[in-house]
Amino acid sequence: MSNNFGRIIVLLLICGSLSGLRAQVNNNIIPKDNSPFSRLGLGDLARPFSAAQSGMGGVGIAIIESAFDNPGNPASLAYLQNASFESALNVVNSDWESNSGNTNSLWTGNIQYLSLAFPMSNPINLALENRRPDFSWGMSLNLRPYTTVGYDIEVNSTVEEFGDYTNTLKGTGGTYQLNWANGWRYKNLSAGLRTTYYFGKITNSRRVSLDDLSLFAHATEFLDEYSVSGFQFEGGLQYVIKIDKEEVSANSNAPRRRVILGATGSNTADFNTVVSRFYTRDNLGLRPFDRDTLLDIRDQRLTGTLPMSYGFGVTYENINKLKISAEYEASNWSEYRNEAKPDQLFNSYRAALGIEYIPNINSFTGGMARWSYRIGAFTGTDPRSFNGTQLETYGVSLGFGVPIITARQAVSYVHIALEAGQVRAGDILQNNYLQATLGFSLNDNTWFFKRKFN
Repeated sequence: MSNNFGRIIVLLLICGSLSGLRAQVNNNIIPKDNSPFSRLGLGDLARPFSAAQSGMGGVGIAIIESAFDNPGNPASLAYLQNASFESALNVVNSDWESNSGNTNSLWTGNIQYLSLAFPMSNPINLALENRRPDFSWGMSLNLRPYTTVGYDIEVNSTVEEFGDYTNTLKGTGGTYQLNWANGWRYKNLSAGLRTTYYFGKITNSRRVSLDDLSLFAHATEFLDEYSVSGFQFEGGLQYVIKIDKEEVSANSNAPRRRVILGATGSNTADFNTVVSRFYTRDNLGLRPFDRDTLLDIRDQRLTGTLPMSYGFGVTYENINKLKISAEYEASNWSEYRNEAKPDQLFNSYRAALGIEYIPNINSFTGGMARWSYRIGAFTGTDPRSFNGTQLETYGVSLGFGVPIITARQAVSYVHIALEAGQVRAGDILQNNYLQATLGFSLNDNTWFFKRKFN
């Protein structure tokens, strides 16, 4: 039986017999999560949003942030006004439900990202020198998950010739992305470039045993491990249309309204894998120490391809008061290839709407009048399919941004976001989840500050 045919059999077994879905305990492979969907492709795609964006449905393509990094579009780095170190962690409750009525609930949590962003010139210096240059430049470095793999599933089935048999499926690991991004602005147009390095390791295991003949028949175990490495590039553009330009020139207190147009795109990128396969057969009933090696491949070098993606968005903003942003993003996952673990994926999309409102950012009494209140919604498709049905995603979010003035008068932020959503494969299997995100943005406006002495 070929490797590809064996994987097809596994997928059919998962799709055709979800009634036996339940958690397992294994001494060798202990996943941190239990998501059946993560067996497909490179795993569950991680959320490429900041904590602030999570409260607005994940919008970011046409968002300009001056106080912290916006991973949705590298072009927005050109508007940074201070150095910002960011981190976020989340807690997720997932409720899995199959069409047979079986349910499984699980709590998980993890660090979402680490990020450092800074302008290449200090705005305090520019203000002291009474300069407003047409050009600006910002840069960021961040580390975040790209995909996560975690599942521990037992599928029970019956064949007439052999009776009951069990497929035990386990997987763990994932991939990460290290990003270096730059954004440049000239007048109202900004452009950005993000260079991403992918790396990580994924382990997939399958054990097949005959339950009615467990004392006499051999059980077969298939262990596949592969590491991933590769580069990809993403470009971004943002253009600002000022609505109240003449009013602001005449009155500095006039509302500063603008429309922001944004677009992003990434290239089709090749990646490399280093693969190890170890297939064995044993009989733990009559001969517990008897084990035959069926296949042993180590450090096999193969290749794969990540898809191109593109997106565009539009934002209406009354600066420091109101943001309303909508965006659409698509990825051509039908281009995906992975010789280490072939899977057929499908093109996907994501549409999102987000709103942010600040009652009074200049409130002397402080308190909640200076908070940012966020709300958002999104819908889309996942590139993976289950039993011939492509996965769909839906969700709504709510968030808050709490400003904190530090000793140096730089405003830092605490971001809180709540999201309720669903990932589903038609009526076959669905995951209803609730996620809470807590993020910190620690800012410093003395970065590159030139001190002068009289």
